[in-house]
Amino acid sequence: MENKSAFVRNSACLLLLFFACFVVWPVGRMFSSITCQSAMEVFSSPVFRKALCSSLVSASFTTVFSMLLALLMALLVCRTHAGGAIWQVVFILPMLVPSVSLGTGLVLLLGANGFLTRLLHLSGSIYGLHGIVLGQVLYTAPVAFLLLCNILRYEDYTPHEAAMVLGVPARSRFASLTLGHLRRESIAAAFLVFSMAVTDYGIPLAVGGKVKTLATVLYASVAGQQQFGKGCIIGVCLLIPALLAFLFDSGRRQSASGTTRREFFVPHRPVADIAAFCLCCVIGLLFVLPILAFLFTMLLEDYPLHMELTLRHIRDCLNARGVLGLKNSLLLSAGTALGGTVIAAFAAYAAARHRGGLARSVHLLSTLTLSIPGLVLGLAYVLAFKRTALYETMGILIFSSIIHFFTTPYLMLYQTFGKLNANLEGTGRVLGVPPFRLFANVFLPQCAETLLDMFSYFFLNAMVTISAVSFLATAQTRPLSMLVTQYSDQINPEGAAVLSFFILAINLLVRGIVFLLKRLLRTPARAAQ
Repeated sequence: MENKSAFVRNSACLLLLFFACFVVWPVGRMFSSITCQSAMEVFSSPVFRKALCSSLVSASFTTVFSMLLALLMALLVCRTHAGGAIWQVVFILPMLVPSVSLGTGLVLLLGANGFLTRLLHLSGSIYGLHGIVLGQVLYTAPVAFLLLCNILRYEDYTPHEAAMVLGVPARSRFASLTLGHLRRESIAAAFLVFSMAVTDYGIPLAVGGKVKTLATVLYASVAGQQQFGKGCIIGVCLLIPALLAFLFDSGRRQSASGTTRREFFVPHRPVADIAAFCLCCVIGLLFVLPILAFLFTMLLEDYPLHMELTLRHIRDCLNARGVLGLKNSLLLSAGTALGGTVIAAFAAYAAARHRGGLARSVHLLSTLTLSIPGLVLGLAYVLAFKRTALYETMGILIFSSIIHFFTTPYLMLYQTFGKLNANLEGTGRVLGVPPFRLFANVFLPQCAETLLDMFSYFFLNAMVTISAVSFLATAQTRPLSMLVTQYSDQINPEGAAVLSFFILAINLLVRGIVFLLKRLLRTPARAAQ
């Protein structure tokens, strides 16, 4: 691992050039566009101050409620026998649709003419700060759930066993051991949830009403008014919480150390398991109802005036614009998944299996992309590439999406490479195997399941992203997620519902294909044993 081959050195140099072109230069270009005068104008604006206050308040409430809900979900899935595999799919459904679709679903449920509003004769309005908080809890809780669930799976059972022998009560074991095990990861997840809530504009756009957030003001300033100077100032403000999350998470990963653990034993407790199953059903309804609402709406003639069932809206959305949006979404997602997986594979290999300044630089830049919100990245790309051949092409959308979603797939493979035998490179040198062949024929086949997870992550997120492409898409490159936003703005819930259904169906199909491929990969391994 100490010796750097020309293959690794050249790969690292190309990766650094890639990051310089698509991360460092655009963000630097955005910072260079800031002037003292524009900063003073923005900070003294009542609209900015109100938006900042609304963003901080909604994100704070979202973080508290989302983390509590995510912790409950993770404990129900990992510490009971309530049918964990089923609920893991149900609980992440909001991640498979654009956030604006989730907001639209809430309007269809709880708006003035919402299904639940009319059925239960509810008063009040979903629009406003409380609507934003509710929508963003449903949007961010699945992400925090996945993070906490992953940590709970790797909790060591030995301390719990010792505590039981010593007669420590279950409540004390939970408070001191389980919550202690989750403490640092929970703080990191809370930073991530706060950052997601501050930078999301899909849900505030759908249910915010008169309440403006920093993200919606940024979107209106750049997309509607072409005020790039004002957009840069707000973009820097949006960078701050995401950068804090990155710094905290970097410190957390650096302080982590591997230890031998014993798999956690979950006893069968019929009463507790039934209660957990019922709780899962209630929580699952929270996530499923908004999605069912827009799926049902697409089959109605003209909600809420004419409630007859029809397939007209599906046919209408399969017009030239809808088909073009579908093609663009598939091209964007496939390009992002293929390109992102390849680039992340080379980056993870260079950083995890080799040491030195180049490897550390690749790792730093690969993780730093997590701290750049999609809206900020899109604005930076507009300023950096506006007069280049890349601008207004599908290529710039693909590069923006790769950078936006790069860190998580990179870390998946980085951690997997780190667990492989440290002597593989040395053995390859002794046998005269070229480094690239070793990488392609030895390392990648051992990480095939991780590569499939990476491909799936890039594809699914590119299908639902709005923020990373909102400033870059044109009429010819606009994906379905942007058309959902456009239909919602035009008060066409049926059309938005149909397009959201297309996105959800494609994402579920891809998840199913990846699941089957992983099963096929495990079959030969089991046969060999």
